[in-house]
Amino acid sequence: MPGTPKGPPGRGYFRNFEGNAVRAVELIRRMPGSSRSILVRADDARLYVTKMHQEQQPSNLLANEVMGSELLRCVGLPSPFWKPIFFSTSFTERCRRVVRAEDPPVPGGYHFASTFALPREDQELYEILPGSFFGAIVNPADFLGVYIFDTWANHHDRRQALFLREIKHRGIHATFIDNGHLFGGPEWSTDTKFGAAMYMDRRVYTTPWEDRSIEAWVTRIRKAISPSLSSMIEKVPRQWYTGQIKVLIKSLEHRLENLSELFRYELENNPRLRSFGEKDRRDSHMQVRDSRILQVRNLSGWRSTPTHSRHRKAGLQTLAEGIYPVNN
Repeated sequence: MPGTPKGPPGRGYFRNFEGNAVRAVELIRRMPGSSRSILVRADDARLYVTKMHQEQQPSNLLANEVMGSELLRCVGLPSPFWKPIFFSTSFTERCRRVVRAEDPPVPGGYHFASTFALPREDQELYEILPGSFFGAIVNPADFLGVYIFDTWANHHDRRQALFLREIKHRGIHATFIDNGHLFGGPEWSTDTKFGAAMYMDRRVYTTPWEDRSIEAWVTRIRKAISPSLSSMIEKVPRQWYTGQIKVLIKSLEHRLENLSELFRYELENNPRLRSFGEKDRRDSHMQVRDSRILQVRNLSGWRSTPTHSRHRKAGLQTLAEGIYPVNN
């Protein structure tokens, strides 16, 4: 049974979270992207994608991750669970081999960790789904729901998802990840970026966007979030944000009251919807060419065999291997 991590001396700001915290015990590897996330195993034997708290570079990014994860699951949209994870001094030393030279060193203490579930032998995990697979997604309506959620939350980055495919039954379940740029981004900007939060391939939106579908999601989001929003402050470690969180909550309450109008305004001003047409037909095979399989077969060796030869020819590795170009 994992022990309760003890934070640095004299720093009790995690006392409300220590009972839920885990301790990092094994470094797996660095993850792709600009958020300096790494894959680690904790003392509860589970894998976590960890985003690090940097006191030298303060922002609200980890607070966004916490609130985004909590609120998505509050609405019933699939999102990984999160925990605080503790890095000891000895563990941070091991992290040096995956940190880029231009990055600051990995600090000790508590960081944000979201669960990473390994696929079974009869499953495949994708970061980018081939376009021909979109029809097999078992929760396609959730993409409209998360688009409305992201509009409410003023998401400043593309919505990210992972796709778990059941090989035998051919069903694909989407899970929504990466919430660091919700609420106007790490700086909690009040600017609006129309269309920024849509999933990168619009063909994933396979369900009708009828008024009744939109209003059903608006009602669902309002009912789920209204009683939970004020309690979000208690769920976020104080050292993980520098902005005025109470002001942010008030702004989100106002946006929630006006969500129907807010989403209509988003649809009217989204440049990606206005340009939907000939380009999408020309690029109809783009996602098959660029698809990235995240299949993991052997944890000890992190071995993976992509199912299509085009993945190997494109020089892509699995998520566990970082999806970096392969040097042949």
